[in-house]
Amino acid sequence: MFKSVVAVIVGVVIGVAGPQYEFIGSYSLIPWGLVAVALGLWGNKREALKSGAVYGFALSFAFLVSDYHGTPSLVSRFPFFVILSLFGAVLGLALSALGYYLKLRFTPPPPPNAI
Repeated sequence: MFKSVVAVIVGVVIGVAGPQYEFIGSYSLIPWGLVAVALGLWGNKREALKSGAVYGFALSFAFLVSDYHGTPSLVSRFPFFVILSLFGAVLGLALSALGYYLKLRFTPPPPPNAI
């Protein structure tokens, strides 16, 4: 639960800050992806995947809402933003799964117990 809350907070903070550094283009996706990979390194498999999906959704939704300047009301755009944010959740889940795989792959095995 704690890791999911941290993932939401980090996702919202980075998502709201996203329009401020949008001028660097697609390179802004690099820190977003690195945070998702870092979430995958933190915890067991279930926590890693859950926090990655929550992070991706929160990041995408916060970015879309904070950068919206259209004439129709923001509330009328929420369903569309939720659909796009579900795609962000899938990407966050995939990158956190990558982080979890890297954790398993490069963590040295525990030493054998001394008898």
